[in-house]
Amino acid sequence: MCGKGSLAFILNTEQSAPQPQMTSSAPNSPHQPRGWLSAPMTCDPESRAVMKRLSSFNRLSISNLLAPEQEEQLGAQLPAKTPKRRKIVGCKMDGCKSRALTRGLCMRHGGGSRCRHPGCNNGAKLRNLCFQHGGSTTCLEPNCANAAKRFGYCWTHGGAYMCSHPSCQKFAAQGGLCWAHGGGNRCRIDGCSKRSYKQYDYRCKEHASELQL
Repeated sequence: MCGKGSLAFILNTEQSAPQPQMTSSAPNSPHQPRGWLSAPMTCDPESRAVMKRLSSFNRLSISNLLAPEQEEQLGAQLPAKTPKRRKIVGCKMDGCKSRALTRGLCMRHGGGSRCRHPGCNNGAKLRNLCFQHGGSTTCLEPNCANAAKRFGYCWTHGGAYMCSHPSCQKFAAQGGLCWAHGGGNRCRIDGCSKRSYKQYDYRCKEHASELQL
């Protein structure tokens, strides 16, 4: 009997040691998956996070995948977006240059919301009421019941716009000019430049009286 340290024991052990049997992992049929594909894949948490991020690439924007300095560089190369401007539609009535509110009409020709006071067809301002029926704010001046214009004050207490004509100290009407310099609404009759009134269907007093005759 020889000891474990003898040469004969070592040689006998190497010869008698069972050799691992090498088996082919090739599939038996073309439809059978290969062994390396069917084996479970193991990877570290960082690799799994990267694979998960790549799998959801179609739901991520490019800016989410870039570093801040790369995103700034990409933004500088892309053309700047111009803000969309709303197209201003004019009133569809012939000869009217006012802006359309609803139904393609301006306030004068039936567009916009109307006063909720019974029997009133004026354009609504505040609280769905016209100026005549309480659809305006009152002047901030104590004991003043006039309608407020600019800065919360009426015309008398400094809430009016001044005429834009040089050296004119009168209050401005519609258009930024006083009545003497062409501001305000004019008579709708061709060739007439007199002041018009809403209660006369935007005619001057003279043409309104002729219409009633």
